[in-house]
Amino acid sequence: MQQNRKNINTLVSIVTVVYNGESFLEETIKNVLSQTYPNIEYIIIDGGSTDRTIDIIKKYDREIFYWVSEKDTGMYNALNKGFCVASGKILTYLNSDDLYADNDVIENVVRFFKKTQADLVFGNTAYIDQYQNYLYSYKAVKLPKKAIKYLQRVPFAQPSAFWTKELFQHIGGFDENLKLAADKKFFLQALLHPKFKYKKIDKTISKFRLHKDRLSATMQDLMKQERLYIDRELNFKKLFLPKLLVEGYIKTINFQNIIQKKRQEWTKKIR
Repeated sequence: MQQNRKNINTLVSIVTVVYNGESFLEETIKNVLSQTYPNIEYIIIDGGSTDRTIDIIKKYDREIFYWVSEKDTGMYNALNKGFCVASGKILTYLNSDDLYADNDVIENVVRFFKKTQADLVFGNTAYIDQYQNYLYSYKAVKLPKKAIKYLQRVPFAQPSAFWTKELFQHIGGFDENLKLAADKKFFLQALLHPKFKYKKIDKTISKFRLHKDRLSATMQDLMKQERLYIDRELNFKKLFLPKLLVEGYIKTINFQNIIQKKRQEWTKKIR
């Protein structure tokens, strides 16, 4: 299903990919549709679900710009399909179990893009459990490009990031050879590219849901292999001391949040 929408405000395209996501998908859809920003095209790419996912999508058919249900070759193939349909100047994706922190998130992000003329904007993230109970937070950190090369990882969480269509097209989308870590490769390419400017918005942008069925939680070995592949692709050299210093800086900024996380993990173990 596809709709035509015209608005003088900057168009924002939000893509959600899903496969058998009936547990949390409706919460995510309602969260996106409740955003106060008036010019959003919401795109859902389903991988051929066999549970109630399609029924949930159809329930909101009139408010979704475009959706399709068909087999794909993985999450990043589905994301690339979604962004091929997208016509927004600003792009982002929200997983089918994540949420935006407030109803005015998109409004604030668009305003920040206009103010800074950035190509990539990212903010802070709150981590929640399957019942939306708050667990802990992560403060995104804006680092110089050289420090990111030492760090060799992305200093923010994926659902709290937005980027321009120009950036996405220049990089060529997500690497479909990867199954779990193509977002890491994409963001590192964006952060390290000399042409593109990135800025941090000092707000909590998203709620990242932790639960036992989350894809990245079930395939840790493959994730490690893909991270090593990315390090080789981007020609990262292992520089222990600079990496340690940058990690220490990030941990200092997130000290209280790390304590909260450790407390949560300890509480979970003794239950």
